[in-house]
Amino acid sequence: MKIYANLNTPSHRAITPAAPVIVDSAYQPSERDPHAERTWRQVTRAVQDLRQDIAMTTGSIDWHTVQQLFADDPQAQADRLAAADPSATPALIRLDSPESALRQFGGDAPIDRAIIVGTIGRSAIIDTITANGRLDESEQIADRQEAFALKEVDDPIPGVAHAIVIAGSDARGTIYGIYALSERIGISPWFWWGDVPVDVRPIIDANYEHACVELGPAVPYRGFFINDEDWSMVRWNRKKFPNPQIAPEVNYYRHVFELLLRLRGNLLWPAMHPESVAFNAATGEGGVPVNAREAERYGVIMGTHHCEILLRNNEGEWDQWYAEHHEQYHMRGASVRESYDFTLNREALLAYWRERLETNKSCECSLTVGIRGVHDGRFNVAELDRYPGDTTEEKEVAFMKDVIAAQRALIEEVYGPAEAARIPQVLITYKEMNDVYNHGLSRVLEQPEYRNITLMWPDDDYGFLRQVPTVAEAAREGGAGVYYHNSYVGRPTNNTWLNSSQLPLMAEQMRRAWNTGMRRQWVINVGDIKLSDMSTEYFLRLGWNPDACTAKSIGADFVRMFARRDWGADKAISAELADCFDEFSRLIAIRQPGFNLASLNPEGVAAGIDLEEFAFNPSAFGDEAQRWLDRCAALTSRVQRVADALPDARRTAFFEQWYYAVLSQSDTAAEYVNFWEAWAAFHDGRIGDARRYIALSKAARDAIIARNDELDAINDGKWAGFIKYDTHLGDDHDLIEDDQYPNVEMDDGDSDGVEDTIGGITATSNGSARPAGVPAEPVGAAPSESAPLGFVATDGIVACEAEHPTRIIPGMDGSYWAPIANEGQHGDTMKAFPDRGISRPGEGATLEYQVWFERSGTVRGTINRLPTFNEGVEDDGTPRGCRLAVRVNGDEPIVLAGNNAWGESRNRHSLTTVWERNIIRGYEPLQFEATVHAGWNTLAIERVDASVVIDRIVLVAKPLPRSFYGPDESRRISVSYR
Repeated sequence: MKIYANLNTPSHRAITPAAPVIVDSAYQPSERDPHAERTWRQVTRAVQDLRQDIAMTTGSIDWHTVQQLFADDPQAQADRLAAADPSATPALIRLDSPESALRQFGGDAPIDRAIIVGTIGRSAIIDTITANGRLDESEQIADRQEAFALKEVDDPIPGVAHAIVIAGSDARGTIYGIYALSERIGISPWFWWGDVPVDVRPIIDANYEHACVELGPAVPYRGFFINDEDWSMVRWNRKKFPNPQIAPEVNYYRHVFELLLRLRGNLLWPAMHPESVAFNAATGEGGVPVNAREAERYGVIMGTHHCEILLRNNEGEWDQWYAEHHEQYHMRGASVRESYDFTLNREALLAYWRERLETNKSCECSLTVGIRGVHDGRFNVAELDRYPGDTTEEKEVAFMKDVIAAQRALIEEVYGPAEAARIPQVLITYKEMNDVYNHGLSRVLEQPEYRNITLMWPDDDYGFLRQVPTVAEAAREGGAGVYYHNSYVGRPTNNTWLNSSQLPLMAEQMRRAWNTGMRRQWVINVGDIKLSDMSTEYFLRLGWNPDACTAKSIGADFVRMFARRDWGADKAISAELADCFDEFSRLIAIRQPGFNLASLNPEGVAAGIDLEEFAFNPSAFGDEAQRWLDRCAALTSRVQRVADALPDARRTAFFEQWYYAVLSQSDTAAEYVNFWEAWAAFHDGRIGDARRYIALSKAARDAIIARNDELDAINDGKWAGFIKYDTHLGDDHDLIEDDQYPNVEMDDGDSDGVEDTIGGITATSNGSARPAGVPAEPVGAAPSESAPLGFVATDGIVACEAEHPTRIIPGMDGSYWAPIANEGQHGDTMKAFPDRGISRPGEGATLEYQVWFERSGTVRGTINRLPTFNEGVEDDGTPRGCRLAVRVNGDEPIVLAGNNAWGESRNRHSLTTVWERNIIRGYEPLQFEATVHAGWNTLAIERVDASVVIDRIVLVAKPLPRSFYGPDESRRISVSYR
């Protein structure tokens, strides 16, 4: 149906006014919806967005102006709509009843086209259309959560000939339907945040002859957490928004709320770092916090992260509350922070929490229970010994039970029993809380009075889930959820600058969460939002429909869609971009941009640098560092060609949303690789080479600085100061300083005699040059074109990518191995399914690799396993692990146990824990020894524990140089299977 048409040409002069938007004048409260008035207000607010979106597409409102707005409010939007060309701006019509339409439209000027919006069971208009048999889809979505339908209907109400009807099962379902139409006509969810342009056109057509029906989300609560905002967002906020003293303020949060809803999310954990003013600090009428009231107006559920209990932002509220109340409650503790201790100041903390529950009582929320420190620290328990138990762990369990019981009683007092039972309550088992849970709190929460608490498990801060629920835990009334990270500040190193999450890893881990019953609440830490456009939207899409991703094509369909919608890519270009994104995922799997800093110890530089700290070895396998740089450079060249083919108007959005990250990742790699190459050359006495590497490193550093200046200038400086390499890269560093490079100053004319060439190393044998690591034709192998493929050793080395087994054998217990696309450092990975359960010896699924060695003897094997976790126990109490079994030629199995539990970081530079080392290198090496004979050998890898993921296997008959990247995959040839 044409929403608008302006065909004002010499041959065809016709202007069809923009279709008006028709809504009810009010919703009447009912037993089904006691908050009907709130539902109506939320829907009509979103309707105003729809009217503006259509007006921007017709050109009656300048979209550039709207995109540049920082402070905006309902009145300002209403004024824009009122001032716009009425023929190209949808009118808003409020009807008291469907019958009133006849009086209003039934004269000489009936409405030809309209958009009708309403909520089933609340909207008299929608219910009448349904009762008249014109919207049967209502029956599919009624009584579901956040479902919606869009359909073209003829004669929907008296006086209207045709309409696109948007019906929602509830307020948010209706809002999602509204934004679905906005997206259909060309308004990206990232219009404001990603500077995505609007194509103004003479005809706006949205075809809903075949109804669009969305049955609602798979995961009821889906949202994101704004975090680590101190160094960028807050300071930018103070410069751009009108209330710098309370940044981030309500105008900022309006942009956040709208984005969340356009992405079909519903839950927000607000900014909470020390430089942020507390979300609930500014209050309005009746003492209700301004930001919370605005969230309620939009229809956003407010929650808080793991240390902000019962909606309290400790960083912004505790110190002041302590100062005002410590005498009243005779509070004890060595300091203000240490006074935040339930064992010392029980009544004070309950009063502190009660106050916030009372002020926010009228707003929709999700309540975090339990307790941690004031700011992401362990809970204070100065008088833990008052609790029963023979061990510290038992006392901590008793303490946490007491805290949660008191909080639950408080919630019931404030809200009343019925409402308290409806409010989502969540225990986030972050860091030490996971240990308390596994030490016995799990048994407490099995009790009936606690079974409606959602158990929310975190990842390790870098994208690997620590623990999944048992069948019994997943079946609890409150269910289970996930707190996931796209951004993190902490040890072993920061990962915030580019928000460069691997979508394949995210998809695999969240699919694991879904498979194991973590289906209640999903929240992702997005840092300060900017640059995380794709990963944020992908996460929320997975929460809406986890089945949208498949193991064989993780993210590809999403990237193609994103490229078409936001960057104006055609079918061919969007497919090319999806391929580029796959390579980007593999490159950051090898080395995250921020992780280069973990290799740079400033104390080490001062004392004489330790080259062993650097992951890559310039002397190994054809200079593996240069090989990685070559891949980065090849990707940037590909993406540059694609960028040149995009429409000019879309290149700014492309630059902000992804291209900036691609270029910066490549330059960061060049900066650090060449830095270490310079030190290696300096130690070898190759001063000329050292000079050249320093120049290359500094050139890459300068490119990063220049690119940030370019980003600052975009869209009239809209984002100036928001994204900064020097505030996002690491705890202690920004870019490499000049005094960290080796001193290679020489007198004029000095030379070390080395030619001015930099590049890969070649190995020469018998006068024939070939790249190092490329296998020669084996001696004695008998190829057979119809036979399976096996790997052939070259110079005593076999390297197998895990996704290239010779044979996959299903387990007798129903287990199996399956590939995960683009999750590895060089390609796909292989994962052990299902995501629960332990395979008994000999019953698990098996991967077989045929490997050829020229000589018999002992080989050392390494299996690169993704550093996944598997904490906790199975339903029968059996401890979980990250184990697999290896057999060579049918010998006794060797059980290899990976690290299955998170470890707390102690020393950033020494990387003291297995977890830290695994995170920095991106894999855990599982090592073994075996005996092989000359000819073909069978390497079998058998599933033991659930969800183990392997990337590659290397077998060597001789010592190898220290290497991170490793040898290229060995040549595969057809073999007769033995």
